Amino acid sequence: MSKAVIRLGYDDYVVDADVAVMLAQTIANAERFKRQGYGKDATFNVWDAGDRQSITVEFIPDTIYRMGKAAGQPDRD
Repeated sequence: MSKAVIRLGYDDYVVDADVAVMLAQTIANAERFKRQGYGKDATFNVWDAGDRQSITVEFIPDTIYRMGKAAGQPDRD
């Protein structure tokens, strides 16, 4: 099955391509949410995200996936 790399925030994840498409569609249709403050003083906001997208999808060939899988986790600098 083909794979895709999705970026959420600063982290990248490899998933099946159909899962990546589903996640991108879900985020594209999601509303934004923000909590400000704590306890009884907390306020909550929900609004339309518009065309802002916080997820990217990059489809990768099987050869790249297999090379990355063989290399495993990178060494820490």
